[in-house]
Amino acid sequence: MTTEVFSFINDFVHEHEYIERDITLQDQLKADIGLDSLGVLTLADALEEEFEISIEFQDLTETPNTVNELVGLIESKIGKQ
Repeated sequence: MTTEVFSFINDFVHEHEYIERDITLQDQLKADIGLDSLGVLTLADALEEEFEISIEFQDLTETPNTVNELVGLIESKIGKQ
């Protein structure tokens, strides 16, 4: 599942033109990719729709600083279904 979630995030980043290079699991969402608060919320909405999950606002403000942490958060939500 990691590959599927990671690929979705990578595609989202490219589609919204945050950066041109492929992302890595170690990239920081804000510093390396350039996602601002609105970008994180937009990505969260897209992830909710794609994987049919619910992401709480608190989850986004407390946990994911890196792509790897976001992938882990999404996978934990998928696992709870």
